Amino acid sequence: IAPGEIVDILGNGIGPAQPLSASAASGHIPTSLGGVQVLFNGIPAPLLSAGPNQLRAVVPFETEPGTALFPPTLDFSGAATIQILNGSTTVQPVTAPMAAAAPTIFTVDGRPSGQALMINEDGTLNSEQNPARQGSIVTIYATGLNNTQPPLATGTIATEAAPLAFEAALQAGSAGFGEGEITYAGAAPGFVAGLTQINFRVPASIFHGFSGLTLTLSPSIVSQVGVYFYLQ
Repeated sequence: IAPGEIVDILGNGIGPAQPLSASAASGHIPTSLGGVQVLFNGIPAPLLSAGPNQLRAVVPFETEPGTALFPPTLDFSGAATIQILNGSTTVQPVTAPMAAAAPTIFTVDGRPSGQALMINEDGTLNSEQNPARQGSIVTIYATGLNNTQPPLATGTIATEAAPLAFEAALQAGSAGFGEGEITYAGAAPGFVAGLTQINFRVPASIFHGFSGLTLTLSPSIVSQVGVYFYLQ
């Protein structure tokens, strides 16, 4: 996991009996839903949703080692202890490996691999029946890319564009296809800090149809495998 990453925590009976979703009306995501809290190294995390068997949280930017340096660097790692507080229910803490960044591209169905959640240049959802035009600018969403510069506070709703503190590269297709030219990578206005919006130009290619998609911050820090989109 990484500071600012949106994560799902699964377990029997870890959350409230009735599913709840956070309200962003105040401009800030709460750290408690239905009497449940999640702590990362003792720091309360914003909770986007909470149900009996699943919690969706945002890893606080302050979670060590995430605040070792700012602007952050990519050469540190460590671990985070995750503790769920749920009234009288005892939930054993767990430990998860932690790094400065752990990029993850969102997919349409929320699974680790599959069709990227991509918006074509005309505002429609990318799909096999609705591929992106080569040379067009499309939008994808990711998390695990740490904070922006200037940094946003944990749990706040982004009100304007703010670029990532890290530089990212996007590989569209297999080796030799080409990099997508990133025109913007940073906060997604109207959404919680930690969700990253990436706009990029689809590279021109002799290939058509199915194309892989990989987000890279360094040779050793890349997004998950198996994410793809469709192009004309």
